[in-house]
Amino acid sequence: MTATKKKMNTYLKMGLILIACVLAGAALGILIVTVNLDGVGGGMAQIVTLVRRGIFPLTLILLLGNTAVGEVTLRKMHTLGNRLSEAEDEEGDYLEFAMERLSAVATVGNTVFTALATLVLSTGYSMEYIADTDGNEGSFLLAAMVLYIILMIYGGYWSVRYVKYLQKICPEKYGDPTSLKFQEQWLQSCDEAEREIIYQASYKSYLTTTKFTALLLIISMLCHLIWDTGIMAVLMVCLMQLVMTISYCRACVKKKGTKLNV
Repeated sequence: MTATKKKMNTYLKMGLILIACVLAGAALGILIVTVNLDGVGGGMAQIVTLVRRGIFPLTLILLLGNTAVGEVTLRKMHTLGNRLSEAEDEEGDYLEFAMERLSAVATVGNTVFTALATLVLSTGYSMEYIADTDGNEGSFLLAAMVLYIILMIYGGYWSVRYVKYLQKICPEKYGDPTSLKFQEQWLQSCDEAEREIIYQASYKSYLTTTKFTALLLIISMLCHLIWDTGIMAVLMVCLMQLVMTISYCRACVKKKGTKLNV
């Protein structure tokens, strides 16, 4: 009886959640109909135009910022690595944590700078705009593309330098950073404690990404409804959800089957 009652309460709770979602959707629909959002779209268009006009200097600033963050963090890692060779156990653990934190800062920084550079470049990266550009605008766009390629190359080059340095101070770590199977190779060289951290972090990332892609899907559908932005963004988010879910479920089944020798 208790189990049945709890099950009914769960169904009731889910029903209330669905009703709340329907009401929220209805309220949002009324807001869209009654409020003129064309001004917001026009404001975004003006921002895109301003970014497009400064596409070269903005890309250059992002390239320099990404390079500065990468070089500073890598230099600090070298300093910590030199201390690590002579450190005791407790101090060694702290130094390894500090190096891991610097690696996270550099990785997040590279991702942020790359994403911003991609957004800046995308304001002028269209055949319609390229066809309408004059000589100066076309030259700035081409130069910005070259800077963007340099930024991407530097990100890959930095990653190789970082991996090679870790392998220098930790000879037990192996893996070719230019290989498509590098992540698998690196994981195999980690001990049980490191693998557990990686597994837990990966699962948490999966949960966060699942929630965020659902939010992105709602946003992309609303943008298409209000400003006719097209279905490509909706399609990309749906594909991302599909690939992520299939990959996760396939990995779970594969791991379970491996343990059972199926």
